[in-house]
Amino acid sequence: MSIKNSYLFQLTEEKDNCLVFKLPEENIDARCYVLEEDIVRVFVTKGEQPKIDKTWLVAPGLEDVPFNGRDR
Repeated sequence: MSIKNSYLFQLTEEKDNCLVFKLPEENIDARCYVLEEDIVRVFVTKGEQPKIDKTWLVAPGLEDVPFNGRDR
């Protein structure tokens, strides 16, 4: 099973530091926020509610983002 075949998200919006991808038949949105050059936040909602109770960051080159987060 391939995620490409299972979830065909469509890019629907590009504004400032955010890309919005939609999966219309499931009413699911995936928002990708570019926080820094090498850090991206992914937030998934079903309708207006979070699909999962967590968000996550992609930080290439780092072992992991500290559990308690980063200073702003």
